[in-house]
Amino acid sequence: MIEAIAQATQVVFDKTGTLTRGVPVVTNVVAVNGSKEDLLNTAYAIENESSHPLANAISDAAKKAGQTKVQARNVRVVPGKGMEGDIEGKRTFIGAPRFAAERAEIDPQMMSAIHALEAEGKSVAIVVRAGLVLGYFAMRDEPRDDAVQSVVALKHQGVNALMLTGDNRRTAEAIGRK
Repeated sequence: MIEAIAQATQVVFDKTGTLTRGVPVVTNVVAVNGSKEDLLNTAYAIENESSHPLANAISDAAKKAGQTKVQARNVRVVPGKGMEGDIEGKRTFIGAPRFAAERAEIDPQMMSAIHALEAEGKSVAIVVRAGLVLGYFAMRDEPRDDAVQSVVALKHQGVNALMLTGDNRRTAEAIGRK
């Protein structure tokens, strides 16, 4: 077994927690309809019910801003897409842009701004309440210092490194370039 590993020409790594620190942080909070306070309160009410690293980043940002006043009901995971719940009787969803677009119209200017954030290696979550985009969050999970060194060392040994991630392609490519 060990001899076979020594002859490997490719290694596959999971991104989160292996190549990155595994602790994303919110870098941008953009309110589109309503205030930043409302966006943070709404996001916290839903994301506080999740253990997902991106949900934790949003909850932490809301707590740091002192925004924890809104209550959500019927909060649930939408498998592979995000989270949803009812806030003041209005269905609220938080998830990736492609899934938020199933619930609300996202104008081209907003999508352009989101694509720019993703090109910087950031993951974006959009908040939709009752068919209206409230705003979005951008988050980044920074590469681990030792990951870069390890991938370079493997390359010098003739081993190709591949990265697996659930992130969108632009975010994955930005992390891969680093």
